[in-house]
Amino acid sequence: MTMSPAQENNEFNMPEFFQKEADRLQNLNPTVSKIVSNEKSKESKDLKIKNWNKELAQFTIVDINKSGNSDFKRVQKGDTIIYSSAYKNPVTVKIVLNDGSPSEISIYKKSQNLLFTNEEFLHYSTGLSYTIDKRQQVKGMGKNRYLIQGKIHQ
Repeated sequence: MTMSPAQENNEFNMPEFFQKEADRLQNLNPTVSKIVSNEKSKESKDLKIKNWNKELAQFTIVDINKSGNSDFKRVQKGDTIIYSSAYKNPVTVKIVLNDGSPSEISIYKKSQNLLFTNEEFLHYSTGLSYTIDKRQQVKGMGKNRYLIQGKIHQ
C-alpha cells in the first residue's frame, strides 16, 4: 500500500492498511511460526492463521485519523514518520517507508491510573513478522507480561 498524497500530507490510515494486509495474507494463506508466552509458560508452533483480521486486530486500535485525535503530532525524517501524542496516556506510532509503502510499523501505548499500568508494544514488518508485547502491573497483584511473536513464511 503506497501512501497517497493526502496521506503524505495528512495522517496514515492504520485500520485501512491492516485491513488490506489481513485480506492479502488471508488470500496467501502463509504458514506462521508463532510463539505465545506469558510469565509462566511458552508455546510455539507452525500454523495457518484462519482469521487474519482477528490476528492483526490489535494493530487497528490506534486510529490517527479518528476525530478527537488532534493531539497527534507528526514528524517526518526521510522515510520515517512518527506520530506521537503527549496526553495522559501516551501513544507513539512509527512508520518506516520503503518506496512510499510502509515496511515497518511500531506502536507504543501506555495507560495508567491509580490501580494499574498497562504498556503495549506492537511491531509489524510488512508480510514478514509481527510482535504484540503487553505488560500490566496491578497494585497489590504484581506484574504480568503477555507476548505473541509471529514469523510469516511466504
